[in-house]
Amino acid sequence: MRMTPTAKRRHERRDRRYPMPQLLLIRHGETALNAARIVQPADTPLSPRGQAQARALAARLVQTPLAGILSSDLPRARQTADAIAATRDAAITTSALLHERNFGDLRGQPYDSLGFDPQDWTGKPPNGESQAEFEIRAQAAWR
Repeated sequence: MRMTPTAKRRHERRDRRYPMPQLLLIRHGETALNAARIVQPADTPLSPRGQAQARALAARLVQTPLAGILSSDLPRARQTADAIAATRDAAITTSALLHERNFGDLRGQPYDSLGFDPQDWTGKPPNGESQAEFEIRAQAAWR
């Protein structure tokens, strides 16, 4: 669709007055266990490299306006959010609904020992959640 020059100017003025809000989805920094390809327990913190990645991301985002920070309450996600929040005056809200998929009894095991990729598996591990259960929980985080 072509715009007339007048319509284009009007559209550009409107865009300057009402900038499109952005939603940034950020994954936590590296942990020793994800670097070693081990299914992570919930309490896994960032590695020193992951902490440096979080600080580098915070520096990169320092000029990006943020209305707030929503984070999982798992240590690695919270550490990443803390690094970003330390560079500005932004509150962090945490939610357990943002936890990664619970792989239950598979946690702590090397990926190579499983014989399958749990990220591609839709089944339910013992004491964990299925892909469908995870999706329902993740969707609830955005309501």
